[in-house]
Amino acid sequence: MPDVPVRVYCDGMLIEQVVVNLLSNAIKYSGTSPVVEIKIWMDGSRAYCSVRDWGIGIPAGELPKIFERFYRASTASGIAGTGIGLNFAQRIMHLHGGEIQVESYEAAGSLFTFDLPIANADQAQQAA
Repeated sequence: MPDVPVRVYCDGMLIEQVVVNLLSNAIKYSGTSPVVEIKIWMDGSRAYCSVRDWGIGIPAGELPKIFERFYRASTASGIAGTGIGLNFAQRIMHLHGGEIQVESYEAAGSLFTFDLPIANADQAQQAA
């Protein structure tokens, strides 16, 4: 995490939903001994957050579909879920002018990263 607070202009409840979805997925798809890494950083006028796990991963051929509503990767077979969480997270990010991206390798885990614009002083005051 950065040494100073990262302030973004956003709907905190919606961004919390994105983070909760990514964390719960990371734990759910990591088996009996989940290890999850969270990073936050700034680059230019953007703030980034990534959630990494070393779980079952997503097959490369299925990555283009992973944000589609109701889509579930073949590796998720037998694990409870509806396939709407990542679609919802992506929609929230787009509403905030951000993106959510994924890197994943089957049997080696996934890395989800999202970004938001850093708030200027006026926006930070409005959000407070």
